[in-house]
Amino acid sequence: MPSDIGLSRDYSGFDGNENTKKSFGLSAVLNKRTLVIILFLCISVIIPILLYLDIFDEGKLPAKIRGVCLVDNNYRIPCGKTNISEKICSDIYCCFEKKTNSCYHNEPSSYFYYQKDQKNYVSSQKLTPLGLPSTNYVQMSYTEYKESLSIVLSGTRSLFKSQKSSFNNFDVLNNENNKLSSTVYRKNTTEMLLTTLKGPLIINKDYLEWTIQLTNGSGVLFGLGGLKIDSTDNSTITKIIYKNKDDHNTLPMFMAYNKGKYHAVIVQHEGALEVTVLPSYLVCLRTLYTNKIEIQVIDGPYPKDIYDKIRRQQQPQSLFDEWIFGVHICREQPVKNVDAIVESYNSFVSQKKDYPEFTYESECIHDDLLLHLIAENYTDGKTTKLIKSLGISENFVLSYPPQIPIYSNLFQKFKNSSVFFKNSTDGTLHVGKYRDFDVVYPIYNHIDIQELVQEVLGLFQGVNITGLTFTNSWPQDDTYLMKNSTDLFVDKNIQDTFSFTIPWNLTETNDIHARFHNNYGPTFASVVEKNIATKFTLSPVSHYNSNRPLITQNLNTSWTNLKTSLRTTLFNSVFGRNFLAVPVCGSNIYDQIHQEDLCLRWYLMAATMPLVRVSSTCLQRTPVSLYTKYTNQKVISVLDTRRSLVPYYRGVINEGSPLVRSMFFNFPKDEKVHKLDEQYMVGDALLVAQPMSPDIAIMNIYLPPKVTWYEFWGGEIYNTTKDEEWIKFPIVKTDWISFILAGHIIPQVKKTTNGPEITLRIAMKCGDSCKATGTLMLEQLGDVVINFSASGENITVTPSTVQEKKVKDMIKTICMFNSTLSSCEIPVDKYIIQEYHGSPFFQ
Repeated sequence: MPSDIGLSRDYSGFDGNENTKKSFGLSAVLNKRTLVIILFLCISVIIPILLYLDIFDEGKLPAKIRGVCLVDNNYRIPCGKTNISEKICSDIYCCFEKKTNSCYHNEPSSYFYYQKDQKNYVSSQKLTPLGLPSTNYVQMSYTEYKESLSIVLSGTRSLFKSQKSSFNNFDVLNNENNKLSSTVYRKNTTEMLLTTLKGPLIINKDYLEWTIQLTNGSGVLFGLGGLKIDSTDNSTITKIIYKNKDDHNTLPMFMAYNKGKYHAVIVQHEGALEVTVLPSYLVCLRTLYTNKIEIQVIDGPYPKDIYDKIRRQQQPQSLFDEWIFGVHICREQPVKNVDAIVESYNSFVSQKKDYPEFTYESECIHDDLLLHLIAENYTDGKTTKLIKSLGISENFVLSYPPQIPIYSNLFQKFKNSSVFFKNSTDGTLHVGKYRDFDVVYPIYNHIDIQELVQEVLGLFQGVNITGLTFTNSWPQDDTYLMKNSTDLFVDKNIQDTFSFTIPWNLTETNDIHARFHNNYGPTFASVVEKNIATKFTLSPVSHYNSNRPLITQNLNTSWTNLKTSLRTTLFNSVFGRNFLAVPVCGSNIYDQIHQEDLCLRWYLMAATMPLVRVSSTCLQRTPVSLYTKYTNQKVISVLDTRRSLVPYYRGVINEGSPLVRSMFFNFPKDEKVHKLDEQYMVGDALLVAQPMSPDIAIMNIYLPPKVTWYEFWGGEIYNTTKDEEWIKFPIVKTDWISFILAGHIIPQVKKTTNGPEITLRIAMKCGDSCKATGTLMLEQLGDVVINFSASGENITVTPSTVQEKKVKDMIKTICMFNSTLSSCEIPVDKYIIQEYHGSPFFQ
C-alpha cells in the first residue's frame, strides 16, 4: 500500500516520490559546518516566513482552533458566505485576510468528520460555516466496477459502511489521521489519482461541501465542458451546474494528466451543483438541496483508454444512416400561428430555388410547430394534411418541447390529473411562460405520464417522423426570476442560474424539483422515445452515461462562441458523448452584414463536426440566406465536401472511436498539445485547424513531430522536428485547413446519377517502402466496411466480397502524396487495383 500523504502539501502521492526519513547522529549536529548551515537556514527560510506572517499575510486564526492560516492564495477555499466580517469569520473557525476581506479555511480545515468509535463518524463542528446544523452521522461507500471506482458520500443518519479491504484496480485509503476521507491510488503504486484530504467536509441536510484533487499544479487538468483549465493567471473558475438556457451541455467531468498518464473523474449529481476550481487545481464541490454526491474514478493511462471504458458503460449505439450526418434545417423565430410557420417555411423554399445545387437531409419546419398545433387544437388528420401540403422530401425531425399550452383541449383533458408541477405553497398548478404561451409543465417521471405523451404524438398519425429533437428541456420558463432568496447558501449567482427555469421548490412526486432538475431533460426524452420509433433523437441535456446525440441551443453569434462551441464539442467527444450539434452561426443575436465571414468560418468548422444543425431566430443563417451570393455558394461547396467525407466519418465511428478529438487524444505523450484549442483531429488521419478570430492571414499550426504530414488539398509535405513543430500557414477566409498524417488513405465519395465516384487521397508513409491504409463505409453497398491498402505499385481493396468489383469500378481519381510526388492527376489505370483474397486487411 502507498504511504499516507498526511495533510501537508508535498504532493508525494502525485509525483510518485515516497517520503523518506533520514537520521542524524550527535556528532553531525555538533559539527561546525552543520551549525553554520542551520544558522543560514534560520536566516534565509524561517525569518522570511515570520515576516510574511507579520507583514504580508493577515490571516488570523482563533487560538481555540488547531491549524495554520499560512495558506497559499492558490489553495484558499472560501469559508462561509461572501463579504462577512473578521469577527464572523473568526466565530466560524476560519481565517480572515484584511487586504482582500476574504474568509477561508485554515490548513487543515476545522470542518471534517472523525471516527468516534468503530461504527460512527461524526462532525467536528455542530454548525456549518453557514450556521446550519451539521449532519451528525455520514455514510461513505465504495463500489468497484470492472473499470471504475464509485465513491458515494451521503449525509444520512445510517451507520458508516465498512470499507472493503482490497480492490482489483485501485488502492484506497479512507481513514487517514482518524478522518473520514478518500485517497485513491493506482494499484500497487504511489501514483495518486484522487484525494479528498485537501479541504473541508461539510454536510447539512440540504447542503454538502467536499473538495477533491486530481493533480497538483505540475500536472494538467481538463474539464467543465471545455479543454485545458488554465491556472497560469491564478484565476478561480466557478460553474453552477443547473441546466438552463445559457448552459445545458456541461457535465462535471474532469481529466487529469500527471507525468505521462491520464485519469478521469465524473461527478454524478441530479440536483444543483456548484463546482469551483482553484488555481492549484483543487476542485470544490457544493451540492444544494441534497446531501448526497457520487464521484466515479476512471484510470487511463491514456485518453483513449478512458474513452473506451466510458463507452462500455453506455448502452450500445447503432451506426447512424448517412443522412443523419447531413444538414438539418430548423427555425426558431417567434411566430403567431401555424399559418406564420408555413409562410416562413415557404420563404425558405423560395430562396432555395435560386440555388438548385443545395441539398439538405432533414427538416423540422419550425421548433414551435408542436406548440402551435396543440394550442390551435389540430387533429391528426389536419396535421397530416398540413405536413403533406408542404411537400417535404427530406426527413422530418419533429421538435418536441416539454411544455403544454393551457389554452388547448389537450390541457383541459388532463388539467385535473396529477401529472403537472404544482406550487408547494398552495397546491395550484404552476403556470409559466414559454414562447409567448401560457404553459404548464408535465412531470415526466410520473406514473401516469404515458397517456399524455401518447395523446400528443397522436397528432402525427399518418406522418412519417424520422427523428425527434427535445428542445429547451431544462424546462424553460421565460418569466420566472429567483430573487431575494432567504436560503443561506443561495447567493446572487445561484439565483441567476435558477432563473428562467421552473421554480426550484415546485412539488415533484412529494419532493422539490431542485433535487432532480438536471435529470429532467433525460427523463423527458426517454419517456417520449418509448412511444415512437424514430431513426435518432437529439437533446440539449444529457445524463452522465447517455450516448444520445446532443444539441446546443440559445447561442449568440460571436467569434468567442465559435471557439467555445469547438471546445465543448471536443471535450464531450473524448468523454464518450460523440455526437453534438452546435447551431451553425449561432441561434440568437446576429449581424448579417458584419458577421458573414464568421458564419463562413462556422460552416467550415461544422463540416468536420459529427452533426450539422442550422436553427436560428431571425435572421436565418441557412446556406441560401446569407448576405452575399458568393458566401452562399462557398458554404454549399463546403457542405458538398463534407458529404464526400461522410463514408470516411462513418468508418471512423464504426471502429468505436470518436470522430473529432482534442489533439491530446491522439498524441497523449506530447505535452505541447494540451493547450491547443484551434486545431483538432478527425479520426486518426486528419488534422484540422480553425482560425478563431477575424482577418487572419497567417496561422500558426502545430504539427506533432517525428511523423510526416501532407496538406490535404495539394499534398505539400511537412516533416517537422522536435523544437520546430510550428509552421506558419497562409490562409484565406474560405480555406478548409487540414493535413493528412502519413500512412493514411482518405476516401471521398461523390454521388452522381451514374452512381458513387471515389477519390482516394493517399498519403504515403515511406521507409524501406511506401505504404498507406484507409477505410470507408458505403451505405449503397449495405454498410460493408471497405479497406484500402496502397503500396508503391498497387492498391488493394478488402475484404473480398461480391461488391468488390463495384468498389474498384467506383475509383475515378487517385491523389498520390509522397516525398517526390504530390498529384491528383494520377491515371487510375497506372495502379493495379486488386482484390485481397487472404484474410481481411484489418483483423
